[in-house]
Amino acid sequence: MKRAFLISSILFASSLCFSVGAQGATSLPEACLTSAVGLETARHGALTLENYAARLTADGSQLNVTDATLTDGMKILDNAALTDANAFGALGALVLLRGQTPAACDTDGSHTALRSIAKEIAHGAQPELVWHGAKLARSGHGYLAKTVHVRFASISGKPDRIRITMDASGITALDGSAAPQDAAADVDLPLRALSDAASGATNVPLVAPGETLTVNNVHAAYGQSSLDGHGYIQSGSSWRDSISRMHLEIGHMADLLSAVRAHTSAGVTTALAMAQFMAHRDGDKVSWDVGLNNGVVDVNNVPLPVTLP
Repeated sequence: MKRAFLISSILFASSLCFSVGAQGATSLPEACLTSAVGLETARHGALTLENYAARLTADGSQLNVTDATLTDGMKILDNAALTDANAFGALGALVLLRGQTPAACDTDGSHTALRSIAKEIAHGAQPELVWHGAKLARSGHGYLAKTVHVRFASISGKPDRIRITMDASGITALDGSAAPQDAAADVDLPLRALSDAASGATNVPLVAPGETLTVNNVHAAYGQSSLDGHGYIQSGSSWRDSISRMHLEIGHMADLLSAVRAHTSAGVTTALAMAQFMAHRDGDKVSWDVGLNNGVVDVNNVPLPVTLP
């Protein structure tokens, strides 16, 4: 189920005061996640939550959001389903800090709720979650974000696929480490990944053999520098029979090197600097076409002597 929570996760959340308002009623048990809402405003197909807070029971990781808006423009999901969608998003964000989903979250009720949401997305529901004033924290580590926006939708003509778009702005790291101030992603992947996890299956792959993950766009901004990419992954049974192509582009690379130099190892900074020698150049931009073809990695169509496990 961890994979599905990561799919449905929102990147950042907030940790203000937790003892506000009434407990939020969701399909996740309190042994997994507790939540509270200062004020809830509901109308058909839309919810607004002020001073939303959630805590992962297993380790006390917290998220708070000044206000959250949950909608389904197609008005297929009812408000109970939107509340669950927000709870799964909160859990996904908290799991990003913890690294794994607590066993207490793996219940029949949570699987049923997630499976219901996946089914309605396949039938045309388009849930959107918008968080303003968010902070995600665990033991002094975590992130702040001014706005986080996540959208889910089926893909026309492809009933077995789901599109997820996500963007976050005004990002900072609580411990002062390097973090992009803005980030966005647009991907489509098999609906099976969400549905299988919702059924209670274990070790559900994001992309199974024979399936494709398409990265329509990924973007991150560090100061004046920006990282952009797009491509696809066609999964095999291992790296040795998988195929992937990605185009990566960095603008104002010097800014990126400055941003990460103080917060990463010298090896990472050196690797980024050396990577410029293999890049295509266009003004202040450098780019790479990175491929994986049956165990062979290439950069700009030049095979590299890299041994994959």
